Amino acid sequence: MHLHLLRRRGLGYLRSAVASRMETIQNTLEKQRVKRLGLGGAGDPSVSQFVAANTLAIEEYQAQPYAGAITIFRAQESVFDTAETIENGLGWRPVAAGGFKMEDVPGGHLSMLQRPFVSTLAERLATTLDQVR
Repeated sequence: MHLHLLRRRGLGYLRSAVASRMETIQNTLEKQRVKRLGLGGAGDPSVSQFVAANTLAIEEYQAQPYAGAITIFRAQESVFDTAETIENGLGWRPVAAGGFKMEDVPGGHLSMLQRPFVSTLAERLATTLDQVR
């Protein structure tokens, strides 16, 4: 997958992949520190402590089944989604007791929230909410 992205995006992808890996290592170290020492101390927590605490909360959260149907908006440019992952609702199937539908929208995981893609997402979200009402 990395080779595919390197060919597609060039050396900029390699730089961002290395930076992402470094952030992951730093976050792992900070999570261990927060687990050991907590967020206490003088003053407000640092940004890295805040991110680590949020990451820990996400990792420890146990989602409960939701009886209603859910709609999953999936980024079309997501190169990591396999057929099995899509069939599993990108991991939502265990909590989607009422079933789910998946809607592909243009963009990547984050770029679907930015122009020009966000307008399509907003339209699809509005349509989905209108159907529920």
